[in-house]
Amino acid sequence: MTDARLHELREIGLPRWLIDLACEIGVDAALAVWRRLSDAARERGDNRVHVPAWSTYLRYQRNRFIHTLAAQGHPPSAIRDKVRAVLCEEISIAHIKRIVKGATLRASAAER
Repeated sequence: MTDARLHELREIGLPRWLIDLACEIGVDAALAVWRRLSDAARERGDNRVHVPAWSTYLRYQRNRFIHTLAAQGHPPSAIRDKVRAVLCEEISIAHIKRIVKGATLRASAAER
């Protein structure tokens, strides 16, 4: 059954992405997101909201995966192979080492 409020959202002239969001997660949830975004924009005073790129989340998850593998004792070459196989992403061994080193530095700083 289609929520009748979807038609209302279209009549208001909302952007297609917000209507698509309402279809995907439900009208009530989409209205809650819209309300929060509107409140955040009003608080900033310029009617704009910064939305971080989706790649920020994907990179965070990739790095957690790398940290987990490193903590399990996998060498960088095996980590690269697993990232390629599981995440379909190419990453250099040097980059893996920087990610692991950065996590080690942050962990030791947090212990202080």
